[in-house]
Amino acid sequence: MLSKIFKKKQDPKQENEITSQIVEQMTLVLNQFNNKLDLRFNEISAQIKDLELSISSLEKQLLNKDLKDKQALGMLHYKIEEKRKPNF
Repeated sequence: MLSKIFKKKQDPKQENEITSQIVEQMTLVLNQFNNKLDLRFNEISAQIKDLELSISSLEKQLLNKDLKDKQALGMLHYKIEEKRKPNF
């Protein structure tokens, strides 16, 4: 019964070998995880850049439309004032 509680210590060489295998496997898993994170980060960065370009394009379109609307409004006011003025 006590033998189950107090197991024999493994051979130090064998213990070191097992530990080195575990470390190698963990290193491999961590490297794979790091690579996946890098790929995902690059993908998200590209999406953000695409969104920034789209927003910039929309801002330009809105500014152009606003300018055209202001020009049209100015022209409308000019025509209204022209009609209000009596012709001599």
